Amino acid sequence: GFVNRQQAGAAGIEQQYNRFLQGTDGFIDGTRDGVGREIRARRATTADPIDGAHVHLTIDQTLQLKAEQELAEGVAHAQAAGAQVIVQMVKTGEILVMAATPDFDPERYLEVPAVVWRNPNIGQVYDPGSTMKSVIVASALNEGLITPDSVFDVGHGSWHYGGHVLHDKVYGRVDVRTILKKSSNIGAAMIGLLLGNRRMECYLRGFGFGAPLGIDLPGEERGLLSPASRWAMVTPTRIAIGQGISVTALQMLNAYCTIANGGQLMRPYVVRKVVTPRGEIVVENTPRVIGRPIRPEVAAHMRAMLVSVTEEGTGRRAAIAGYPIAGKTGTAQMLQPGGGYSQTDYWASFVGFVPADKPEFGIIVIIDRPRGLRTGGA
Repeated sequence: GFVNRQQAGAAGIEQQYNRFLQGTDGFIDGTRDGVGREIRARRATTADPIDGAHVHLTIDQTLQLKAEQELAEGVAHAQAAGAQVIVQMVKTGEILVMAATPDFDPERYLEVPAVVWRNPNIGQVYDPGSTMKSVIVASALNEGLITPDSVFDVGHGSWHYGGHVLHDKVYGRVDVRTILKKSSNIGAAMIGLLLGNRRMECYLRGFGFGAPLGIDLPGEERGLLSPASRWAMVTPTRIAIGQGISVTALQMLNAYCTIANGGQLMRPYVVRKVVTPRGEIVVENTPRVIGRPIRPEVAAHMRAMLVSVTEEGTGRRAAIAGYPIAGKTGTAQMLQPGGGYSQTDYWASFVGFVPADKPEFGIIVIIDRPRGLRTGGA
């Protein structure tokens, strides 16, 4: 965020907490002589200025700096247009890192286009791609429609449904574990059909999609999730693979933190407390559960399956020796201004949590239009 020329907060924390940060001007009610000097003997009233309050963030400065450095290097390596990262405490919803590139110097905000002022982690939506498959699988597990051992015949690379063809790189009869591990498009679509339109919409909203999560920052988008009553025949098969629904990075990360947290959806926040110069706490944020879309035992099954993604599946590059990592990769084509999906521009992402057996941190990384990475359905 930054303070504009009128000395008012105009973005970020400075805007959201402007009334606490701004303070109050002092004044002197008195008399001046002919050359403009105050006649102190005639001073009637004075009031000292009052400093603004101190805003204490949940952001970890060391992690934030490291994340910004890694993002810059990653964007250069991937020849990308930009990138985003969020690190969130699983059990509380506290945000430890929220960074994006391209970035700007808040003291020189007029030197960049206004669009760069936006926080894309909450103010920009994207089609999530395969990271949505975990939400659909968790929903179907919670309904008792499938188990991790349920088997689906995904055919031999293509599937016709609703007048459209869905392609896949997974063949034959595969169980739900493999559908997630190998990121089967057809398998996820079949699970989506089992779930059904109305139930799918309810679970998506239960996981926090389609509405603001209520983070204490300005400019949070709600995402795009149309009512099930308006879906086409093919829609549930496409939402199941992360197309036809648009989300924010924070919404997607929070959904995975819900899986990590035994099914409890937390409200994310970036301000721990606001304290006046006299030491009075005028605002204090504490962890708050805002939903419970899945049961704890379902969340446990999901955590185990998401570990296999990083150990044997599409997310092996996210594995860290000595730490069990749970997560999911995603590659999603970008919508074109005139309609349809681009064949060249896409989002590449990873979202997960660590350590998988006792989750503490949830992490999402999104790369905007990488040119050095391979496209695909993972």
